[in-house]
Amino acid sequence: RIVSLVEEGADIRRMLIVTYTNLAATEMRDRIRRELSSRAEELGEFRLEAQAEYVQVADICTIHSFAARIIRENFL
Repeated sequence: RIVSLVEEGADIRRMLIVTYTNLAATEMRDRIRRELSSRAEELGEFRLEAQAEYVQVADICTIHSFAARIIRENFL
């Protein structure tokens, strides 16, 4: 679903992808990156390759780590 949204024009850096465990987040990040790279190669689209690179900075995490980050950034 995420790859489809990116193919339709969404930016992975503007998405929040939440999982239940850190292991699942790591696996999800790897699977999304691989699929975007594969599609970019198939279609010859630079934008999809760029999106595959952005996966490393995308918000793919557990709800707890996301909430902790929000609290740290906005503690005042």
